[in-house]
Amino acid sequence: MLVWMTIACGSTWNRAVDIDTALQQDSAPRAHTDSASDLDSGGDSAIDTSTPGTASDEVWITQVGHNCDSIGFWIDAYTTGRANYGELWLEETGASSPWGEEHYVPLYSSSPADGTNLYVELDTVASVKDLVSGGTTLFWCEDENSLTWLLKVYDGADVYADCVTWGHDPGHFGAKCRNAL
Repeated sequence: MLVWMTIACGSTWNRAVDIDTALQQDSAPRAHTDSASDLDSGGDSAIDTSTPGTASDEVWITQVGHNCDSIGFWIDAYTTGRANYGELWLEETGASSPWGEEHYVPLYSSSPADGTNLYVELDTVASVKDLVSGGTTLFWCEDENSLTWLLKVYDGADVYADCVTWGHDPGHFGAKCRNAL
């Protein structure tokens, strides 16, 4: 199932996400040291989010996608300007006892003309003790229809720049991010 979404202009937790607080805390620069993942050529779900900012250095998410296979999920995002990294929040909002995770999404490639590509692969694991932010997830393909996704990106100065949400309940994370659907 291939779906690309166009949008108009870590750690794990077992609780509801307070995204408003997280977004308010994103005014200070931060650095992350995880390495980039290898690019996978597969593709399943995507959102085109085109309505970029006006300045050439503004960072806006223009496209985001995800895929799931027998190994796990991949997340692929494109921005205008120069994004340094992203943070992906996943929560199983369609479950009676939701599980949530936060993952680092590293820079994969960047060019002045094309903007930035952020990419991460999350291999599915069966145990909490095997969870690694930006590397593994407890979610399986069967969970996809109950997942709500939120992606935040940070600009070249490591300052929060933009966010989008999609999936089961995009309003779950609040109204500060654009709905990718």
